[in-house]
Amino acid sequence: MRQTRTALLVVALLVTVPAWGTVQRTFVSRNGLDTNTCAIDQPCRSFTAAILQTNANGEVVVNDSAGYGPVTITQAVAIISPLGVHAGISVFSGDGVTINAGSSDVVVLRNLYINSQGGSNGVTLNTAHKLYLEHCVVSGFSSNDINLVPTTTANVAITDTVAREAGAGIGIYADSPSPLTVSVDHCRLESNRYGLLVDRATVAVSNSTADSNSVYAFDGRGSGGPAIMTVENSVASNSSSFTNSSGVRIANGMATVHNMTLLNCTIGFISSGVFTTFWIDHCVVSGGTYGMLFTNTASVTGCTISGNSTGIASSGGSIFLTQNTITGNGTGIDATGGATFYSTGDNLVDGNTTNVSGTISAANKS
Repeated sequence: MRQTRTALLVVALLVTVPAWGTVQRTFVSRNGLDTNTCAIDQPCRSFTAAILQTNANGEVVVNDSAGYGPVTITQAVAIISPLGVHAGISVFSGDGVTINAGSSDVVVLRNLYINSQGGSNGVTLNTAHKLYLEHCVVSGFSSNDINLVPTTTANVAITDTVAREAGAGIGIYADSPSPLTVSVDHCRLESNRYGLLVDRATVAVSNSTADSNSVYAFDGRGSGGPAIMTVENSVASNSSSFTNSSGVRIANGMATVHNMTLLNCTIGFISSGVFTTFWIDHCVVSGGTYGMLFTNTASVTGCTISGNSTGIASSGGSIFLTQNTITGNGTGIDATGGATFYSTGDNLVDGNTTNVSGTISAANKS
């Protein structure tokens, strides 16, 4: 009799205890319960509970609009909210989404609204092979909205995402002792202290706007190692709160900028370190104290620089100018700071209060 009762008890436990981590796709809902199976007709209430019942490389799908709470991700998984559904993560302290996945894991976050109510970071990447952040809004965090600090090799793609209102912090921060590559496409970085800040990382920005970031819109600071940054088909505007506020800065590393508009930044482009190189082509720079201000080697090609107090100035290195239009500034080119300016002879420098101050050397054009 005792053996029969024991067998029945084991069977009952197997029936009533959820099969954690055994399905490819789970669901969450505002009316869900974390004691449910997380099936579509028995959804869970939180992302945390749903992930526990989701296979590696599986999906957590949001059924309807609600807040689903902060979550720590330790496996390959996609958290997906359909368009038209508001999947919120309100963060009262700490981080909203923490990613501690494996070194070969892929994590996807799609269509989430991650909002600080006193939190430090919106999304923090500590470990994962790849992170895809798609169609998200991350807003108001005291440190960084998107905090990319992996300790192992990682690749990150951020698309159609808004990082805003990190007034004392950073919209997107990238730094790692291991190789870190980041692409930022069709994103908006708004009203942060820094829109994008790059230390030890390689970051490509395209088709994006950084507006009203108080210090730097796009910053290749390179603390601890060189920053490699490219920016194309993008806008930096209204970074003008401080003397050195700028659209694009490189302090340690190199930056390539193509087809960009910089408007009402105290300094459009600035290099502020010794070990820097700037390649700039086909950009428009207007409304600053300096359109471009360099401390080291730079190449400027096919740009329109107008409406600044000074168009181009440099205190060091070699500055190469080709096919630029420099007009409507107080001083077009200030070559008195110690740098050597070279012109290929096809720049239009006219209509400035002072067109050229200092000496411009001829450069060969083959």
